[in-house]
Parts: sequence; C-alpha cells; structure tokens
Amino acid sequence: MPKQLETSEHAKKDFLKTRYYKTNILLIMEYVKKYFEENKIKIVSYDTTYNEISVEAELYNMTVRFVQVEPAEAAVDLFVDSYFLFDFNKTKKLINDFYDMLGKKFELKGLALHKEN
Repeated sequence: MPKQLETSEHAKKDFLKTRYYKTNILLIMEYVKKYFEENKIKIVSYDTTYNEISVEAELYNMTVRFVQVEPAEAAVDLFVDSYFLFDFNKTKKLINDFYDMLGKKFELKGLALHKEN
C-alpha cells in the first residue's frame, strides 16, 4: 500500500511545510525539470498552465506544484506516493532531499510564509 505525504501551508511538521524561494517560477520549474531529466526520472507531465511537474520513479510518484507569489518569490509543494516495502522514513528523506537540492540553487525565503490562522 503506498504511503502518501503532501506538503502544505498548514502542515504541523516542518519537513511538510510549503517552501518559499527567492526566484521566478519559470526558473525553478526549468531547474526541477532538468534535475529529473539528468537523474533519469520519468516526467509524466510538465504543465505550465497549472504549474506542475509529475514524475514516476521506481519506488515513488511525485507531483511538484509551483506558485508565483511575487515576481521574485515562488512557493513549492510536493505530493508523494511512495512504494517502499518498509518505509523507515524514506518518504520523509525523499522530501527533505528534494528541498535540499532546491536550496543549493535557490535562496530559501522561508517555510509556510503565507499561512493564515
């Protein structure tokens, strides 16, 4: 049975909170697309209308959602279905590793910056 994790503005755990980067949405989407291509992860959908990239890997499916908040601020959320036989926090690590990869290229502005009570 797949394990599903989704990042959002209202997540209680930090690793599941929406990330905001100081960048343009087009730059970050292209960077993520290139990352998946270079790592031979199958891109199922690259949608510039809804600003989403969906991929299929051997042990997980992921949808990355991008929102342009300001001209130089983009939000990134993930939805992950993982199929690890024994998860042992592998899905959490997958999310953390993805955000770490983005943080090496783009300046992190913060977590869940636009959360409304």
